[in-house]
Order: sequence, then C-alpha cells, then structure tokens
Amino acid sequence: MKTKCLKVDAVKREVSEVWIEDGEMMYKRIAAEIGNGCDTITVPIILKNEDALYLDDEALLRNVEFGFAFTDDNNEEWLFVNSGVLIGGNEDGESVDVLSTVASVQKRVRWLTPSELARELYSQLSMTRERMEDKS
Repeated sequence: MKTKCLKVDAVKREVSEVWIEDGEMMYKRIAAEIGNGCDTITVPIILKNEDALYLDDEALLRNVEFGFAFTDDNNEEWLFVNSGVLIGGNEDGESVDVLSTVASVQKRVRWLTPSELARELYSQLSMTRERMEDKS
C-alpha cells in the first residue's frame, strides 16, 4: 500500500503530491524522495492536523545549496536545507495520507536562493552563539 505525501522540492522550487510505499524500511523511501544523498531523516515539525515534515537530518554536512523556509501553525518560520516530505500521521503513530493540500503548503513555504540560504544560516548561527554567550 502507498501513502499520499507532499514533497517540498527545494531544487525545483515546487510542492507536489508523491506516493511512498508503506511498510518496513519506509524511512529509506522517504530519504530517497528527499534526495541529494539523504540517508538520515528527522521530523522537526508536526502540524496540528498531525502532518509531519520529514527532512534530511545531515543536510548541513553536505554541500547543499538550496533550501526553504516553512511557517508552522504558530506562525514561526523555520529554515531548512535540502528538500522535505510531508506525511500524515495518526494517534497510533502510523503514517497515513497527508491532510494538507499542495496549495496550503505552498502558502507556508518561502524558497531560498543559495545566497539567501547562506545569509540566513549565518544569521541564525550568529544569534544562537550570542544567546549562548549571554547565558554564560
């Protein structure tokens, strides 16, 4: 059986519907859909409708020059490198068809050029360093 998902493709700068085979090793199929050598995934955002955004956990370790910003349900913007896949979930922790639509996800995404990505990553790292220095 296949699960309906949405791919946030930072290379093509588009959100599209994709279908991923369920079952054992589904994480490998998710990683393959994310692309660009992804083999370790993480889920930094789960929306109120239980849709989860899967991303490349090690994207910063590779020479990835594309990314996107994603606005969550609390209107906070998150910066991500590489592409991502949005998959639905249920109360049992199982993957189910995504509830979000292509149009609703497109409204949450801001595409980043390589220079914007580099500038915003540097800015976030600088702010994090300043916060750490303030606490010490």
